[in-house]
Amino acid sequence: MGLIRLIILGVVVWLCLRMVRKFQEAGKKPSRKQNTLKQAKMVPCKYCNVHLPESRAVRHEQLWFCSEEHKHKYLTSGSQR
Repeated sequence: MGLIRLIILGVVVWLCLRMVRKFQEAGKKPSRKQNTLKQAKMVPCKYCNVHLPESRAVRHEQLWFCSEEHKHKYLTSGSQR
């Protein structure tokens, strides 16, 4: 009877230590997705005003566009919104 209680106690202590370590690790480092979203600078398309990450945008001088098509339409239109 004493051996069974000792084994159960050992398993409970082991599980508690695993949970504590998991919570400590989760608090130390942010997930990769959160880190990426915080660093992404958003820019608006000059043609349609859709915001997208700077890394995916098309740039012309100081203007940003969501696609080459919108860049072409904006630059060839006479009104230039």
